[in-house]
Amino acid sequence: MVYGVWLAWCPDFLLRLQRESVMGKIMHNRTSHPFPHPTYLSWKAELMGYIKTRFDPKTRGRYVADLTKDVFKHNLFLTFRVLWANGYRVMPRNLKEKHVHWVMLRWEEQGLSASTLQNRISNLRVFANECIGKRGMVKESIRYVRDPSRIRRHYVALEEKSWLKKGIDPEYVFEWIARDDPYVAMELKMMHAFGLRREEAVSIRPWRADYGDRLYVTEGTKGGRVRDVVISTAYQRQVLDEAKRMTASRRSHLSDLRYTQRQAIRHFSNTMAKYGLTRKGLGVTSHGLRHGWANDRCEQWGWVPPLRQQQEIVPVRLTVEQIRLRLAEELGHHRMGITSAYIGSPVVRRVALKKAIQEPEKAGKA
Repeated sequence: MVYGVWLAWCPDFLLRLQRESVMGKIMHNRTSHPFPHPTYLSWKAELMGYIKTRFDPKTRGRYVADLTKDVFKHNLFLTFRVLWANGYRVMPRNLKEKHVHWVMLRWEEQGLSASTLQNRISNLRVFANECIGKRGMVKESIRYVRDPSRIRRHYVALEEKSWLKKGIDPEYVFEWIARDDPYVAMELKMMHAFGLRREEAVSIRPWRADYGDRLYVTEGTKGGRVRDVVISTAYQRQVLDEAKRMTASRRSHLSDLRYTQRQAIRHFSNTMAKYGLTRKGLGVTSHGLRHGWANDRCEQWGWVPPLRQQQEIVPVRLTVEQIRLRLAEELGHHRMGITSAYIGSPVVRRVALKKAIQEPEKAGKA
């Protein structure tokens, strides 16, 4: 009798015990992490789970561009791939500062640029703060490199990066590329005429963006910030009309219809590399057209930018602050100070010129 009761009760007891132990583990993990981590979960699946559940525009409270999310995902996967390939079998939830330090030193040895190092350490900081709950674990970037100057970015242009300054005629390049790919050539013309970014030139719908006296830029913008670019020259109107004639319909993007937006951006970059329009090639990039447009815009408004102040000074019709603020708005930025990255700074320019004058004098005395 007792033996029969025990047999009837035992399976239910064992099942309840197993369920409580499993739920206990899950609840423990939920208090420590955003979702449970089964033992069979790989580091790739766990990392992807963090990105999907934590790095979300809704949870972060602000707009996150698709390109930003792609770069964030790429940098995180690259970090853990390097760690695992070198013997650090660390799961994303167990990332520690020593792992960040080691991988940053390795990237520094590879000679990566300051902007690349800053971008990767910034992504790791966001991952630690918002994804795995280790806020404050990743400190300032300078603590993870041997040479602090290797990671220091310059936010003021010391030399003009426009194509003409580098001895390259934009119109000749546009005609050269148009023989193989008229869409990429047209996108470059839009960047040259309106100071657009690469993503903006690829994503723009010319018919919808044409507001008569201005270009309304809404798609592909940085941070989702829309802006107006005043059409003040005949060249701008000519380029915009040509772009409208190339589109299949009034709702079409400027890029080739065979590509999606991401494919069109990738195709644009591949075309730039094919024709040597890179820093390692001819020493210019498509972004240099935007730099040249910013400096030309200042001269149109009656102020010679600091990078061109060795030229003849034009009477100023607006104050310098008004010009810099207006330029920042047409470039799609919300900070007036960012214009120094395009047109330079008067203070930095004077220091650079003074240093250039003093160095030959010192060499002559020696």
